[in-house]
Amino acid sequence: MRLLDRYLFRELLTPMAYCLGGFLVFWISYDLFTELDKLQDAKLHLLDVVEYAVAMTPAFLATVLPIALLLALLYTLTNHARHNEITAMRAAGMSLWRICAAVFHRR
Repeated sequence: MRLLDRYLFRELLTPMAYCLGGFLVFWISYDLFTELDKLQDAKLHLLDVVEYAVAMTPAFLATVLPIALLLALLYTLTNHARHNEITAMRAAGMSLWRICAAVFHRR
């Protein structure tokens, strides 16, 4: 893997982690507030509610992952454009397809 590929991937991972964490917290809290009556009727304890939230996380992940990836990619590419890094890569002779392959394709 080239040095530039690693740099672009690392720059994408940080916003991706923040977006994924934020959206998961939002989605899980929304679901818990929606299901609050059912959880109280079942007389569940705090540990049971946490266990329920952890069990529902994979289903939420399938919904949240594309949204978080799109937002993180938008933020990352905007940040690269703001600091003229895309222009520098183009001036170094890289094609736009090569830059996109470094962002979209993980080997």
